[in-house]
Amino acid sequence: MPRSFFPQQFLARSTFLIYTIVCLGIHATQEDSKETQRPHIVYLLADDAGWAGVGYQNPFIITPRLDNLARNHGRILKSFFTAEWCAPSRMSFHTGRYPTFLDSFGAYKRHAFLSEILQAEGYSTHFIGKWHMGYEVYNLPSARGFDTSVFHFVNADHISLRDPICREECEATGARCKDLYGRQNKEDDEHALHNFLDINISTPEIHRIEINRIFRERKAEQPMYLLVWPAYPHVPHSVTREWLKPYHQQGIGGPHFRRIGALTTKVDELCGLLEDLLRAHTMWENTLFIYSSDNGGPSDVFAGHTNFPHRGSKNSLYNGGINVHGFVSGGLIPTATHGIPYENHIYMPDWFTTILSLTNITFTAPDPFDPIHGVDLYSSLTNPSEHKGPREEFPIGSNGYNALGCDILVGYIKGEWKIIFEQPPTEQYQFRHWWTGIISDGIRDTSHTDCPLEVTAKDLGYPANVTCEKRLNCSEGCLFNIKKDIREMFDVKHAYRKIFDHMEIKVKNHCALVKQLISIPNTVKKCESHHLYCTRVAKAGCAQPQECTPDPMVKHNRSST
Repeated sequence: MPRSFFPQQFLARSTFLIYTIVCLGIHATQEDSKETQRPHIVYLLADDAGWAGVGYQNPFIITPRLDNLARNHGRILKSFFTAEWCAPSRMSFHTGRYPTFLDSFGAYKRHAFLSEILQAEGYSTHFIGKWHMGYEVYNLPSARGFDTSVFHFVNADHISLRDPICREECEATGARCKDLYGRQNKEDDEHALHNFLDINISTPEIHRIEINRIFRERKAEQPMYLLVWPAYPHVPHSVTREWLKPYHQQGIGGPHFRRIGALTTKVDELCGLLEDLLRAHTMWENTLFIYSSDNGGPSDVFAGHTNFPHRGSKNSLYNGGINVHGFVSGGLIPTATHGIPYENHIYMPDWFTTILSLTNITFTAPDPFDPIHGVDLYSSLTNPSEHKGPREEFPIGSNGYNALGCDILVGYIKGEWKIIFEQPPTEQYQFRHWWTGIISDGIRDTSHTDCPLEVTAKDLGYPANVTCEKRLNCSEGCLFNIKKDIREMFDVKHAYRKIFDHMEIKVKNHCALVKQLISIPNTVKKCESHHLYCTRVAKAGCAQPQECTPDPMVKHNRSST
């Protein structure tokens, strides 16, 4: 029977388990110990990689190790959805909640992270890369269940190792820089990232060093939970000439496309290292290996990302912003399923529930009015004949604004139908509604931004009055059939009014629930805001947890349930 997990029972549970093992006289060898019973979990997460930003979906991106696992040793995830930008996607994974229920600029203290649960159950837990969970002390990796971590808060220059926004300000704060760059669980740690700052070494190399250290020092009997979440190919697109050589040699794309490709190849090298080490340590057969991007690629001035064939980009609710590439692999994905794309919906919080189920741990949310939203995908992922998965519908979006009055950017997916509410784009951000080619240079490449011509409304069986519009106004809602019209060319809300009305009710009900559960007063002093990075954090004294505002209160309207 699965074990139940309650955060306040960590110590008592651990004591009870030890006592039970001793009393029963169970003498396990290393070979038949916990390691053989509990799986290893490894998640490699690329940052801002577009739908066509990987080799198995774009022949001009060089990612041989990712391609091999996706095509020959795993299942490509065709309908994997996340939030439209970095932080809420990551929080959703850690907490198992929909992004619309989360504060995108700092995780709620009341939400247990998956790493905390697994750590309490005996896992060795490690984090490498971009954190983006908030600046409060209780939101640092060491306080969130990670035994070790080499991380930075937001985005770091991949060559200089400095967060481009923080730089000198962070260095002046002393301990804050140690928090920013170091593994805080050990005072004397030669591998901590802050000790690399004056060495000519890149972040991919630091990630490689840290991965090797984790495997070298691991205990054979202990299951591993390892998140490798590098901050590339996110901006800044800082690369070396050596990294660019393969892209110059193939002569494809402009400078921005090539830089992003070079950074994606560095992600591929991490994939190869992880696979090699898992196999060398005889862990691969008992591993669930997940790879994906955290959201779609931006197609603005940051340039170079391609979400082909999808419409839109990061920070939009079109599929180009939220339908990400990814795959599952490892020995826990049966060979009978290898090479068979997984067509069913997946949403980021589903990994929380799936991993707990796979590890035989039952987590009970402390408050039934703030539940876990993930569903268990494992039986569906491992069944080659599964035609309908457990995830049928879900809200999309995160904190923002839309025409329904919710303080969130919002939409809803149910089966093949998708409704979104977005404000019409300004001239500055119109690119978020465009299409890109498989080779893109962002807004500098306008050759693929008009309505695609290869499919007409008639081809899809739509009425003659349904037309493709380059600049849609979705402030009052847009409706797409994302199974027929994967490029989201045709807003069919007028042709399918009953379906639109049904989906709109779904959105309104969801917005009402969000407002009922979470209240964030405008006067609350937070330790972070949209552009509050190292300088303001240091000045605000947010390193001290008592100076940070407690989580927003959860409002319960029990009479309405």
